[in-house]
Amino acid sequence: MGRWLAIGGLCLLAGCGTDWRIEPCVGEGEDTCRFETITVDGRERGYVVSRRGGFDCSGGERPIVLAFHGNGGNGAALRESLNDAARGLAFEEVVGGRALVVYPDGLDHSDCDGHACWNRDPEGYDVAFVQALIARLAADYCVDPSQVFVLGHSRGGRFVEVLACHRGGALRAAASISAGGGNVDACPDRLPMWLSHGVHDQTIAFAEGEAHRDDWAARNGCAPATSVDYPLDTCTTLAGCPDASPVVWCPNTERDWEGHAIPSFADEAIVSFFSSTP
Repeated sequence: MGRWLAIGGLCLLAGCGTDWRIEPCVGEGEDTCRFETITVDGRERGYVVSRRGGFDCSGGERPIVLAFHGNGGNGAALRESLNDAARGLAFEEVVGGRALVVYPDGLDHSDCDGHACWNRDPEGYDVAFVQALIARLAADYCVDPSQVFVLGHSRGGRFVEVLACHRGGALRAAASISAGGGNVDACPDRLPMWLSHGVHDQTIAFAEGEAHRDDWAARNGCAPATSVDYPLDTCTTLAGCPDASPVVWCPNTERDWEGHAIPSFADEAIVSFFSSTP
């Protein structure tokens, strides 16, 4: 299996004025789920650590996957969505204990109508939180801090772009779902990137997802993507990308959450992408 870094987060609805937070680890023991906290720059930050799927140290240090929720959510809500059996999702089962999956909590923010989300300042408090969290996980668990993968949905996916562009040297690969682009003014780093967006998305238009794809094609040195007719509900590796910085595009036609949901194929597709990265 390939090496991993962090997976950036989930927002149930990017522009929603709703609180989607749920209690973490309900009905689970500490052998599979723990809610932990860390203080960074005077702020107490929470995160869910999942060891469901058989995570152990018998094979040595494991990669880290960080999954970032979207506007109004929290790590526990994203965990529930990524593992929603009713929609055919079982992310942690697919990971199968080969990495430590961690779901950080954002803070309430004025940019998100006062709901929990992520600060997109490359020098801001959320990027500092991620850096401190990786160090804490390396101290507390048998994980390799040089093997971090990030995944994010909606506003969490926008934050993943900030990490990929400005902390890409510390990451192995990233995945962004239903996020759209225009989240950074400059992007000095290249990073393997997996992208998905819903054709029927009523929260962030599909055209924004296509523009996000085109941005990453240009950043990573791929051939221009605008003139290609990509198949739907299928993942396509863009042409002409360097081996070290592929871009995978996965447009989908699913209609859950008005087209804004995590697609039902995302668990298998993202794990396969992370596993294949150089």
